Amino acid sequence: MEISSCSVEESESDSTAVAVFEIPRSELDAFYQREQEFRFVDVLPHHPDHQPMENTGILCAGWADDATFFQEKGIESMAALGDHWTKWELDQIWRDDVYPCRLYLKHCLLAAKNLGLNVYNNFLDHSYLADRTTTLRSYLESMENNIFAEISPPELAERYNG
Repeated sequence: MEISSCSVEESESDSTAVAVFEIPRSELDAFYQREQEFRFVDVLPHHPDHQPMENTGILCAGWADDATFFQEKGIESMAALGDHWTKWELDQIWRDDVYPCRLYLKHCLLAAKNLGLNVYNNFLDHSYLADRTTTLRSYLESMENNIFAEISPPELAERYNG
């Protein structure tokens, strides 16, 4: 199953380069609703030269498991999440047997590539599949098709093709 999602987990041995963007306060509620499966963590990002930025940011982090997600969110079951989840007949949120949606992955790769070779390589070598073992680089090398050959639907072509 391919699901388009990207989150972070704390790691003592890895560091992750990220793109920082602003979300107007008026759009925060919609952001939290749209990204409801994540744990939101306040972080102080740093510039590439390791100097801290002026403002904190919100990082979309994963949960340890569904039980923790439901407990922390005060949700009783998948059904309580509504059509956003049940229409796909998903029986769990945080799982280790899924793969990235190719079109979304292409979008993420192009974004990382546009930020420079260091960021791109960091993304490939410090991002893992849901199994938490396979690096993104290894996964891409094992694929038969070139991810950049994925065709975006017309309504997303400009946004997802870099």
